Amino acid sequence: MSFATLVLASAAPFHVPTFAILMQKGGMVMWPLLFCSILGLAVVVERLAVFLAFAIGERRARHKIETIYDALICGDVDAAVVLGLRAGPVGRFLALGLKHRECGLAQGLEESGQQVLERLRRGLAVLDTLVTLSPMLGILGTVTGIIASFELLGTSAVGSDPVAISGGIAEALITTAAGLVVSMMALIPFNMFRTQIARWARKLEQAGRHCELACAKGRVDAP
Repeated sequence: MSFATLVLASAAPFHVPTFAILMQKGGMVMWPLLFCSILGLAVVVERLAVFLAFAIGERRARHKIETIYDALICGDVDAAVVLGLRAGPVGRFLALGLKHRECGLAQGLEESGQQVLERLRRGLAVLDTLVTLSPMLGILGTVTGIIASFELLGTSAVGSDPVAISGGIAEALITTAAGLVVSMMALIPFNMFRTQIARWARKLEQAGRHCELACAKGRVDAP
């Protein structure tokens, strides 16, 4: 190959394969990977909406939390519960803990906190599964693509045709890349959501301690 040929080849336009071409060349494994990507995107969007609603509710009701503690210091549990139900996620956490304090305030707050955190954790198991499953599907596509290439190599009619063999290699590489992309798309929001859940757990724990101190000052007992 001459130098001029190399220059012309390098100057040729680079065509980015379209989504349909990638789906076709990637083989059957691309379909479950496509489903995983759609499922992961749906979970991420839904979780983002939940966390955004929690953040907005907390910001709008931040000044109301102190009024709950003031009501408890005065011994008015009913007023504290009413105020808590209107005071965003933290206020509702305190209100539910106060309403279910039959076996002790600490246990009531713990059960209420678990309900809040369970709502935040909903759907994270799906993302965790996609993080692990997607690369495995990519590896499965790699194996099937390599098997197809070796089958073509064993066929005398097309064994010497590099174009035919490259189809199996393309399938192997495309599915591997697709599996990694889907996994990363699920991993980043998964870790982000876990960080936010840990933050909310600390916030609820701190609010619970303040609630217990306020109840002690107001001599609030179990109903």
